[in-house]
Amino acid sequence: MFNLRITICIFLCAVVFTLNAQSKDSAYVQSIYLQEYIVQKAYDYLGTPYRYGDESKKGTDCSGLIYAVYKDVLGTAPARSVTGLYKAGREVKGTPVPGDLVFFNTVGGISHVGIYIGDHKFIHAASQGPKTGVITSSLEEKYYKTRYLGAKRLLDYGAPVLKLKVPDSPRTAKLLAPITPGIPLYIYIVNSSKEPELLTVQAQRGDELFFSKNIRSGDTYQYSMLWFTPGKGNWTIILKNKKGEDLLTLKFTVEG
Repeated sequence: MFNLRITICIFLCAVVFTLNAQSKDSAYVQSIYLQEYIVQKAYDYLGTPYRYGDESKKGTDCSGLIYAVYKDVLGTAPARSVTGLYKAGREVKGTPVPGDLVFFNTVGGISHVGIYIGDHKFIHAASQGPKTGVITSSLEEKYYKTRYLGAKRLLDYGAPVLKLKVPDSPRTAKLLAPITPGIPLYIYIVNSSKEPELLTVQAQRGDELFFSKNIRSGDTYQYSMLWFTPGKGNWTIILKNKKGEDLLTLKFTVEG
């Protein structure tokens, strides 16, 4: 059984954390938490028509939506079926948090799933009713309230995501947001260029090269996600072009 659980703690704070960059070019770096990223990606599918057995923006069913969103975010996906997702998740006691999966008995047993987005609302691919396709609904609606089976969590939330936008000229920024040692740090690279470009992402702790990975990003590959677990120390993330020139340099300190 595919397991997407990541052993990370839950921060008891706002979903979006503050980014202060000592540079006028700080717009090239954004930071959010993993569960908020899942919700954002789910919103990208709003209005997608319902299509049984599919999982794309041309059409999707309810479990296909979860499959597509998780694949968008993590580059991999949980089980494709509703029952598979239910078995893969960990039971949520009490109120779910954004990004949790909510399950329903609509045609007998575990038969429908959506992504909780907060304020008692969830996003899902509806096959019948006044509106079909990917829509938002409320857990307080009589139809869903009487069929609600509970929530499951595939990820232990708390991991920060750094969104790095590929600049057109060299940029430097310093991240002052807290990074906790032992917590995975996701790096999400966005390239608005129409031409695919081979990029190199490097992570250094002090003078030591921690890793160097090549990715391809552009019109076809609009983003690339990678992650690592930084320990204590002074870190530098460097984004290089195919010529080996530095495009974006981001510095931060992990304490604790």
